[in-house]
Amino acid sequence: MLAVSVEMLPLILAGFWDDEAKVTRYSLNYAIVTSSAYLVLYLQRRMRISAPTPFPSLVVMVGYAIWMPFLAVVSLGSYFELDLAIIAAYSFWCLFSGVVIFVSFLGTFVDTTEVPIDATADPASVAGRS
Repeated sequence: MLAVSVEMLPLILAGFWDDEAKVTRYSLNYAIVTSSAYLVLYLQRRMRISAPTPFPSLVVMVGYAIWMPFLAVVSLGSYFELDLAIIAAYSFWCLFSGVVIFVSFLGTFVDTTEVPIDATADPASVAGRS
């Protein structure tokens, strides 16, 4: 839901202000505050219950940790031009990271143990038909 709100905020603000730099700055600040707060609360919750962190979740957390300082530098506007393309790139990361977590979650339902196949067995007997 945070990813969707980060994506929708520039669209909403563009209806109020014509200045793209102003819309971008407010959108970047919103993305920094909401994503950082969620990341901190998520890490606290995982540490409180001593849950192991799967590798895909760790990759996503590191990705967000890399994005936060970058968004902060961009929001200052002194090194990079304020452009909504940065919000679009960050939104893509948010959606991609959600897909990575979801696929990782689905992967927990797949059994990875191998079942030996008897090549000499009659197919009818394997299916339960004698």
